[in-house]
Amino acid sequence: MKRFFVFILAAFLILPFVSNKKAYAGAWTVPRYKVWAEYYNKWAWAEQGFTAKRDLEEKPQDGLNWDYVAEPKFEYGFTDWLTGMFSFEYKVVNYKEYDRPPSWGSYFQKNKGVSSVKFGGKVRFIEKPMVISNQLKVSVYPGYANDNGDDASFSNQPLLGRGEDWLEYRVLFSKRLDIPMTYFHDGWKLPIYMNVETGYRWKNSYMCNDIPFLLEGGFWLNKWFLVKGEIDGYLNHDGTGSHEEDYAIWRVGLVLQTLGGEGITRKGTLFNVEIQYGETFWGRNTTAFKEIVMKADVQF
Repeated sequence: MKRFFVFILAAFLILPFVSNKKAYAGAWTVPRYKVWAEYYNKWAWAEQGFTAKRDLEEKPQDGLNWDYVAEPKFEYGFTDWLTGMFSFEYKVVNYKEYDRPPSWGSYFQKNKGVSSVKFGGKVRFIEKPMVISNQLKVSVYPGYANDNGDDASFSNQPLLGRGEDWLEYRVLFSKRLDIPMTYFHDGWKLPIYMNVETGYRWKNSYMCNDIPFLLEGGFWLNKWFLVKGEIDGYLNHDGTGSHEEDYAIWRVGLVLQTLGGEGITRKGTLFNVEIQYGETFWGRNTTAFKEIVMKADVQF
């Protein structure tokens, strides 16, 4: 149980410094009394957005969004089949217009703050023939850096988010297997994995509820390198709110497993570094971001 108290202490020690967001961990749970932690960073930029008819259009006056997201994540294995989760998201958002009439003057706006605090749990039901788990997560919007009145300095700031709290339920499916590659070399097998996730997300704001989906897969070049790709997004549930928004992002990346453990299956001693590139390829009433994601995770 010592690792549990280390986990709680680390969460409270890091939070004040981070005060000065989607990739999920999959169906595998953290081993009993182990702590898994990840530091997630994302840089995103966009010159286009999707309309209500899902068409792409340029931002007005040659506008450009660019955002930065940092999200420390913590998970703790209460048992081999039950994992607790906690994270918080710090976001910096910027918007600038580059092609404006001189008489209008320049236009640049910036906003920053803690945009969400998330906690929840994951229960693993079976391991064979595939891993199947259920996950329940809550996100609370703290309201930092939000326009709380008539102060002109806040009136045009870009939004950190939609300002909603939400409850999300997911069913998670994962499978790891070795594919025989005897055509290339006798006895050689290529280790691969596949993740599928879906569920439902309830919101308490004007935003419609939506259906999350994640399709993810990859293969190990050797015990040090994992190549992976994913499609991640939300499908809007029309009519459950006044604003309809959905999107899908593809990402490809490479994971360096410095200690040889498998971060996907949570096996072995872990210290992994990952880099991904992605683009929003489908959406409605949302920004068409391009993004670079970098992660570092450890399990002890």
